[in-house]
Amino acid sequence: PVLDREDPAYWEMLYFCEHLSMAKGIVVNTFRELEVAAVKAVEDGDCFPDWKRTPPSIYCIGPLIADAQQPGQLTRLIRYINFC
Repeated sequence: PVLDREDPAYWEMLYFCEHLSMAKGIVVNTFRELEVAAVKAVEDGDCFPDWKRTPPSIYCIGPLIADAQQPGQLTRLIRYINFC
């Protein structure tokens, strides 16, 4: 859906990417060792070549996965993260 300009997900992703450099920090559902190149590209500012500020901090907190034994647990965690 992200490649389909008729899909709302395309426009949401575009908006997200355009405003990414304005963030003070980015929470990512992964662990640093899995996404070394991507995390480094953001931390080094490679994703924001014309930007003059310090790149946003990356907070790898994952992987977060839903647990069938505890329905709603992941939802509560996401609510907590949004609150912070």
